[in-house]
Amino acid sequence: MKLSKFRNLPWRLFFIFLLVAVGIGVNGYTYLRSLTYQVKAQKQNELAAIGKLKVEQIVNWRTERFQDAFSLMADHSAARTLQSWLINPQSADLKSDLFTWLDSFLANPTYSSIFFLDLEGKPLLALPESAQPSGAVHELIALARRENKPQLSDFYQNSVNRKISLNLIAPILNPQQDNTAPVAFVLLTIDARQFLAPLIETWPTPSDSAETVLVRRDGDAVLFLNDLRRKKDSALTLCLPLSDYQLPAQRAVLGEEGVIEGVDYGGVPVLAAMRTIPNSPWALVAKVDLAELYAPLEQSSRIVGIAIMALILAAGAAIGMVWRQQRILFYKEQYVVEHAQRLLAQRYEILNRYANDIFLLATVDGQIVDVNKRAEEAYGYTRDELLGLNISQLRAPDLALSSDEWNRQIEKQGMCLFETVHLRKDGRSFPVEVSANIIQVDHDRLLQEIIRDITTRRQAETAIQQLNAELETRVQQRTAQLESMIRELEAFSYSVSHDLRTPLRSIDGFSRILVDEYSANLAPDAIRYLGIVRQNAQQMGRLIDDLLLFSRLNRQSMRVSQVDMRLLVNQALELLQHECQGRQVEISIGDLPACEGDVTLLRQVWINLISNSLKYTRARAIAKIEIGVIQKESSGEQPVIYFIKDNGTGFDMLYSHKLFGVFQRLHRAEDYEGNGVGLANVQRVLARHGGHAWADAQVDQGATFYFMVHDSVAA
Repeated sequence: MKLSKFRNLPWRLFFIFLLVAVGIGVNGYTYLRSLTYQVKAQKQNELAAIGKLKVEQIVNWRTERFQDAFSLMADHSAARTLQSWLINPQSADLKSDLFTWLDSFLANPTYSSIFFLDLEGKPLLALPESAQPSGAVHELIALARRENKPQLSDFYQNSVNRKISLNLIAPILNPQQDNTAPVAFVLLTIDARQFLAPLIETWPTPSDSAETVLVRRDGDAVLFLNDLRRKKDSALTLCLPLSDYQLPAQRAVLGEEGVIEGVDYGGVPVLAAMRTIPNSPWALVAKVDLAELYAPLEQSSRIVGIAIMALILAAGAAIGMVWRQQRILFYKEQYVVEHAQRLLAQRYEILNRYANDIFLLATVDGQIVDVNKRAEEAYGYTRDELLGLNISQLRAPDLALSSDEWNRQIEKQGMCLFETVHLRKDGRSFPVEVSANIIQVDHDRLLQEIIRDITTRRQAETAIQQLNAELETRVQQRTAQLESMIRELEAFSYSVSHDLRTPLRSIDGFSRILVDEYSANLAPDAIRYLGIVRQNAQQMGRLIDDLLLFSRLNRQSMRVSQVDMRLLVNQALELLQHECQGRQVEISIGDLPACEGDVTLLRQVWINLISNSLKYTRARAIAKIEIGVIQKESSGEQPVIYFIKDNGTGFDMLYSHKLFGVFQRLHRAEDYEGNGVGLANVQRVLARHGGHAWADAQVDQGATFYFMVHDSVAA
C-alpha cells in the first residue's frame, strides 16, 4: 500500500517545480551578476575617464610651467639688463629694473619665490628678499646648462619652510653670444600643496573613499607624492615596497596602465585606474573602495532574494493547483479521449469501406489484413477471400521483376507511387495507379496501398496519342504543300523578273538612240520625256535586279562555317569605296567576334547596312560611321549583338515597323535613291540563320542598326 502511494505521487510536477525553482534562482543570480558587472563596468569607465582627465590636467600644468620658463628665456631685454647689472652690480637702476621684472612673474600665484642664480647656483637676487633656494638646485642647474633649456624638478620638502615644493629653472642666455651660453639662471619655487595638490586630490563626483594618488619609484619602493585621504601629511614620507604586487601604486610605477582590483596603502580592497604621466617619473592612481562600489547592490540583493523566494513559493502553489486540477480532470479526460477514439475509428472505417479508391492494408511481406468495400467490387472477391490473399497474387504475373523493385523502394523510402496491372478474380486485367506507404499501427509496421483504377485515363491517353499522330501527319502534308507552293512562286517570280528585263533594255536602248542621233530634230520637251522614259526604265531594271536577288536569297543553299566578321566588313568597305569618293568619311571598327554562318549571305548583310549608312550621311560635312558589338562573349541565350551606327538623317521611330519590309521607304526617292529591298534582304538573310535585325534612331540625329546571328559564339 505504501509503495502504491509512493508511485502515485506527482513526480513529474515535482521535478517541474524543482526545475522552475532552480530556473528562478539561476535567473536571479544571473540578474545580480549582470547588475554587478554593469555597476563595475560603469565605475571602471568612470575611473578611467577621471584618471585620463587628471593626467591631462597635470600634463597641461607642466606645459604651462615650461611655457613660463621659455618666456623667461625669450626676454632678451631682461637678459641684457641682467648682463649689465652683473658687470655693474652697484647700479641701483639696473637692480630696480631686475626686481620689477622678477616681481612680474611673482604676480603669478603659482610661484612662491623667484631667484636670480649665478652659474654656480649662488643667489644674486631674490623675491621675497628673505627667501632662500632649496632642493637639489645644483643638479638642476647642471642639467639645464647641459641641455640649454628649462628643467622642472621632482617633488621635495623645502628645507626652509618644510613645504612640499618643486623647482623650475630656466637659463638666461647671453644675447652677445647668439644665445648659446647662459649668463645666469632664474629659479622659480612652486608650492605643490597650494596649486598642484588640489588639482590631483579633487574628485569630480561625491564619494566617501575615492581619491587620486600621485606616486613615483624610489629605489625598491613606491613613494607617495601627495597627501592621502587616510594618512595625513604622508606626502614624500609614505613608502611601500615594490614587492607588494597587489598594490595598484606599485604596478603603476612599473609602467602598467588600466583598471584593476587591488589593495591600497591602507590594506583596503579597491578598484583602481592606473596611468603614467608622460615625460615625467610620476604615475597616477585613481581609486575607490570596493565596499563603496558594491554598497548600492546590497539593497538590490535583498529585493532580488525576496522576489526569488516569492516566485518560488508562487510556482509551488501554482504547480500544486495544477496537480489538483489534473486529478480532478483525469477521469473526465479519459472519457473524452476514449469517446473521440471510438468516433475516429468509426469515421475511419466508413472512409475505408465506402471510398471510391481501393484500400488494402497488408503486412510488410504483402499478406492482406484489411480491405474496403471498393476492393471487393473491383477484384470480384469477397472480403474473406481477399484476406486470404497476398498482394502479389493481385498483380499480373509478368510484372514480378517490377514488383520486386517497387518493394525495395518502399522499404528504402517508406513510400512509392507507381502504375501497374492488377487481375480480377475472373482473370481480366485492368491498369491501376498505386500509392504505397509504410505506416505504424501500435507496434506493427504495415503496408497501406491506395489503388485507383485508371482504365478510363488510359483510354483517354490512347485517344490523345492517336489524335496527335493524325495531327502530325496533317502538318507534314500541309508543310509539303506549302513548300511546293513557295518553290512555284519563287520560280514564277524569277521567270517574270527575267522576262521583263528584255523589253526594258529595248526601251532604254531605243530611247538613248533617239536622244543621241535625232536630238536635233526633236523638241526640248520630247528630249526631256525620253530622259524620263530612260530613267524609269533603268529604275525598273534595278528593281527587277533587287527582286531577283531577293528571290535568290530564299533559294540559295547555306554553307555554314566559321565566319570572320571583320574580314567581311573590310571586303564590304572595299566594294563600296566609290561611294566615299569626294567625301570626308570617318569609319571606326571595333572588335568583331567571329560567328557560325554563310560567308556569302553575311557579306551581303554588311554590304547593305554599310551602303545604307553611307547613303544617309551624304548631307553631313563629316560622315561618321561606327561598327562594333554590344557584348563580346556569348553566354547561354544571349548571342553576340553587332551594330552599325551613323550620324545621318535618321528616321521617325513611329515608322520603324515598316523598315525591313519589301518596297518600304521612309524617305523620298528624290532625296535618296533605292528600291526599299536592301533592308528586307538583310532581315531575310538573318532569318535564315535564326537571327533578326532591328534599329533605333532619331530624326536628324542618326540611326543605329543592330543584328544578331542565331547561336553566335565568340571565336
